[in-house]
Order: sequence, then structure tokens, then C-alpha cells
Amino acid sequence: HHPVLIGRLEKLAENDDGFAWHPYHVRLGNALFVHGDVANPRMDEARLRVSRERFASHGRPAAWKHLAYDLVVATRLHVLVAKLWYPERVVLNRVARYVRSLGCDVSHGVRNVYFGHTHRTLVNRPWNGMRFHNGGAPIPGLLFQILKADLS
Repeated sequence: HHPVLIGRLEKLAENDDGFAWHPYHVRLGNALFVHGDVANPRMDEARLRVSRERFASHGRPAAWKHLAYDLVVATRLHVLVAKLWYPERVVLNRVARYVRSLGCDVSHGVRNVYFGHTHRTLVNRPWNGMRFHNGGAPIPGLLFQILKADLS
């Protein structure tokens, strides 16, 4: 959800009648790509919009916040937080609920759901008739892998 990318996508949509996009999800074939914030509690499209707008308006964080984050990573506290804040079953239920709220679930041909931000690696995890994928996070102490999307 980067402003430069959004601007380019808007311009592309203006110039190509066959192209349409949405700022918070993309559907390609049987695959749906959503923002990882959809795994947060009680997330729906309206709350996601507010959350992303708030994030975009904050600017660069203060230096002490970077130092605090580095300390959390150095002590591996982030590994515990990821496990406690984003337990797999809870994440899967939250993301599946969000996907259903979009009208893009298995009954509409979605077989694969890709999301990020939870810092939990999930590859080809079956849930509610769909398969869920998350590459994890490229942060020391956490698992990460680049995922190859199944668009068949």
C-alpha cells in the first residue's frame, strides 16, 4: 500500500478499460492476495482502510522507536509476540472471515489466500476449504520464505 504504487495503478486503470484494482486486495484466478492487517482482531474493509490511512499519515518514526524495535529483535521478544498475538488457528479464522466478508471465498472460486504481516510462516495450510499462505518475515529469529503463488 505504497503511495507511488497506488498512483501508478490509478493511472493504469484510467488508461486501460480492462484493468481494475482495489487498494487492499487483488484476485488473480483462484488466488486472493490480502494485506496482513486483516489478521488483526475484528478487521473488516472499513477498519483496514482507516488503519492504513492512519499508518500512511504518520511519517518517519522517531529514532527511539527504531532503537526500541532493535532491542525487541535482539532479545527475541518479537518471536514470543508473534506466537502470542498471531496463533495459527486465530490467524486462519480472522483471515478466512475477512475473505468471506469480501465475497471472495471458496464458494466464489478462491482456492488460495496469500497474506503477510503476521510474521508466521504458513504454506499451503488448508482451512475452510481454501489454502492459506504467509511467507513469514525476513527478521532475525523468524522464519521467512518467498512463496510461489498458485494462479491456476
